[in-house]
Amino acid sequence: MIFDAAFSVLEPKPAMRTIDWAREYGFTETGQPYSDFAYPHLSAPGGPFDAADCDSIFDIWLQWASRLGKTFGGQIVMMKKADHEPCPMMFSSADEKLAVEIVERTYGMLENCQPLRHRLPPPNRRKQSRIHLKVCRVYVAWARSVSTLADKSVRFGHANEIDKWEHQSTSKEADPLKLFDDRAKEFPTFKRWKEGTPALKQTSRVERGRLASCNAALYVPCPKCYRYQTLRMGDGKSPGGIVWDHGASGKSDKDKAHKTARYVCRHCEAELYDDSRGTMMRNGVWVPDGCGCDDDKALATVEKWREPGQEPWRGWQASPWTTGEPVRDGQDWGSQLSSLYALARSWGDVAREFVECKKNPQNLRNFVNQWLAETWEITRHKATWEQLGQKLISTEPRFVCPKWATQLTMGVDRQADKFPWLIAAWGSDSRCSAIGYGECSSLSEINAKLLARSYERDGGASLRIDYTLIDSGFRPDGIYEFCRKRQQEGREVWPSKGSSVALESDYRKSLLGRNTSMPGMILYMIDTIRTQLWMEGVLHTMGKGEPGSVSIHACPIGEHQEFLEQLLNDAAVTELDSHNNARESWDRINTNIPNDYRDCWRNAYAAMLVSTTRRKKVTIPAHMRRT
Repeated sequence: MIFDAAFSVLEPKPAMRTIDWAREYGFTETGQPYSDFAYPHLSAPGGPFDAADCDSIFDIWLQWASRLGKTFGGQIVMMKKADHEPCPMMFSSADEKLAVEIVERTYGMLENCQPLRHRLPPPNRRKQSRIHLKVCRVYVAWARSVSTLADKSVRFGHANEIDKWEHQSTSKEADPLKLFDDRAKEFPTFKRWKEGTPALKQTSRVERGRLASCNAALYVPCPKCYRYQTLRMGDGKSPGGIVWDHGASGKSDKDKAHKTARYVCRHCEAELYDDSRGTMMRNGVWVPDGCGCDDDKALATVEKWREPGQEPWRGWQASPWTTGEPVRDGQDWGSQLSSLYALARSWGDVAREFVECKKNPQNLRNFVNQWLAETWEITRHKATWEQLGQKLISTEPRFVCPKWATQLTMGVDRQADKFPWLIAAWGSDSRCSAIGYGECSSLSEINAKLLARSYERDGGASLRIDYTLIDSGFRPDGIYEFCRKRQQEGREVWPSKGSSVALESDYRKSLLGRNTSMPGMILYMIDTIRTQLWMEGVLHTMGKGEPGSVSIHACPIGEHQEFLEQLLNDAAVTELDSHNNARESWDRINTNIPNDYRDCWRNAYAAMLVSTTRRKKVTIPAHMRRT
């Protein structure tokens, strides 16, 4: 009897679909049970949960929009394997902070999971570097730490937000995702769950993996005609997609878009409102690239799939709802899923977000990445300096502010023997006009000729420069002292520097350390990509005189030639760094032409953001104050 009981522990558990396990044992970290109604796209026939059960699929790629459960789904699969197929596993994310946050959430899910909670160590013995269950371990790793990704052998791996993975600057190892993949080399069969919201087209890991997979799409039925289709934004040219009413002028208004948005079926052209969303999403099926969807069989399959105890999915050959042959039917399952499928959102939420974002390049990029789950592609524009001048030159003379202007900012660049500068006037609708630009030989000249004076405004009171940012990245000597003197005079003059890494916003405050020439001085780090995208948008996509557009002071177009050429002399390029990682950067197109004035305008833009969204005054720590 004793031996029978002992050996029974070693017996494998009966096969169980991930869908069924999640319904019975899955919980969120807050104790809410897993629900097909909240995450129908995870459990839909032929979807990621089915791919996790299919023995012939090794890699699962999820190019999904934010807040659709792609990380939560990976945690469910990992927990089910810990219960039914204990094996060494790994969870890896972009950085340590994000990895630790998700590990804490996983502990919360495990505490609510009946078959696994007793396998957890007590809270005081739990580690953030690994989850140690009684039957298996889950190692925790992050992209910028080679040591956490190395010397481990795992059969299941979950790679989180892979488009945000970066190298440690001193690492000589390969791409961190390649290191992650190599952890499974010892196992003939394995499973890797790779997910993330996409970023740039040129460098996107998740898109590259998805396109090499079956590249499935989620088809949902119209509740009027029962025909299946994928969801998309309407283009106004062909039937189907989200549409909304426009104002009397023909332009979109975000509030009206939110109130009037509906989805138009591409087959029967019925207008579907939010009360149809639940029925559509909960009857969806996944269809691989190259195949079609049999409407009647799809509806019948969904009803059967909901019943517990069904046989695990065996691949597309065993999928009665698909027609035709997949373009790729290998060992990778992948998909793209937008926020149009999110039941937590409405058609109006999507429409309003698009209307709000479409005129701002940074916000539009966020909508494309985070809502549509598409990569952002930066293209070079073919405008000549003459064409750009015709678009930008205004009627106000040099050093005269337009009547709509409410504030002035200045951006200053530093070169070896000169200080290029640009003064920008800003309106309440984010409109901007460069009322003057030029070069000074010294900082004292900038103070005497530019900072100390006021500037006439057309039909109103004159303005003074409200905020100034001076680039200190090239040679900071003298700049910190100059800024401190101006601040003592009551002027907002601060050093800035382009950030070598992507930031979470257009700028970030940083305090200079004790070993610098000016401890405690605030240095503004400027996000290069974000501010370059703003420049691209206002130069090439905004119409003249529109809210958010830019202009330059009046003079013959030929006198602006050098300035206009510099504005056009930057482009996004993708290169391989010393570790063979693809990196996006902005470089001069023509090395014989500088781009100083473009940098000055970006600094003036950042100065406007700082001056209008200033946080509370920063208290300088005592140990960093100058004595």
